Amino acid sequence: MCESDKKYTAFQTSRGLMEFNYTPFGLSTAACTFQKTMDATLGALPFVVSYFAAVVVFSISWEEHLIHVEKTLETLQRAKFTITPSKTTIGNTSVEFLGHIVSGGEIKPDNAKTQNILDIRTPNTNKKLERYQAY
Repeated sequence: MCESDKKYTAFQTSRGLMEFNYTPFGLSTAACTFQKTMDATLGALPFVVSYFAAVVVFSISWEEHLIHVEKTLETLQRAKFTITPSKTTIGNTSVEFLGHIVSGGEIKPDNAKTQNILDIRTPNTNKKLERYQAY
């Protein structure tokens, strides 16, 4: 957050006036602003997809992937983003992203997300059918 903008996040406490150093997600536009920043930062990299803090780098080969990851990390570093190593995986051949499984150039719904739909029993009375349609 810019130094000049911190005053807009000020709040009173028993220890005096406090200001945020980073954009708090309680602000109504924080999520939108963060996503726009991620899009502006990573948008020029055609091998990257991001949704908030989730960043996926996709490549055809391992060699290409190493180059793509390096370019992505350099871009994030230049923009002063930090990465949490414990939340980072590199080199996966399959990844779960936004409720889908991305693997081998295909995007499929995550079975764990669709299993409840598959497990629905067929309504055998009009009343059960009406209840089912209400959802």
